[in-house]
Amino acid sequence: MIELKSSLSTALVAFPPGRRVSEPADEPGGPPKRFERVTRVPERHGIVRDGVPLALGPSDNATVAKRFPQFDIAQLSVLTTAPSLSETFDMLQPLMEASLNSLSFQMQAALHVISLEILDVTRPLSIGENREWQTHTAADTGLSPKFGHLPPTLTWPAHLTSGST
Repeated sequence: MIELKSSLSTALVAFPPGRRVSEPADEPGGPPKRFERVTRVPERHGIVRDGVPLALGPSDNATVAKRFPQFDIAQLSVLTTAPSLSETFDMLQPLMEASLNSLSFQMQAALHVISLEILDVTRPLSIGENREWQTHTAADTGLSPKFGHLPPTLTWPAHLTSGST
């Protein structure tokens, strides 16, 4: 019998900010005097897609927010069950892609996945326990030496294109 592992996967997603009028025009029909930045990241909410729960909302990761000040950072979390973390990734990829494509279409803006972490949360959990985990980072967002490259196993694009030939 194959033992199934529960995994919590968290993707950080860059949302382009929106703009709204903060100071209207002096005369009717004229251009607004000033705009202000507003977030387009939805308040935290969840959906079930293909029987898998997904939650989306603002991220509290200050380090990533500082690194990408031109974007608002959202967190997409998914709880899955699969025999291994690599199979979890294979299950996650189409669910996240479909969810983000839908949002991207509704917003008429590109959404970029900055990173994806997958953590084994199979019960029972105990404090101080080491758990299996994976992290996937896009090559252009990872921290690497000036002329170095991230290992292929850690890049999001490598996983997105590995099975599509």
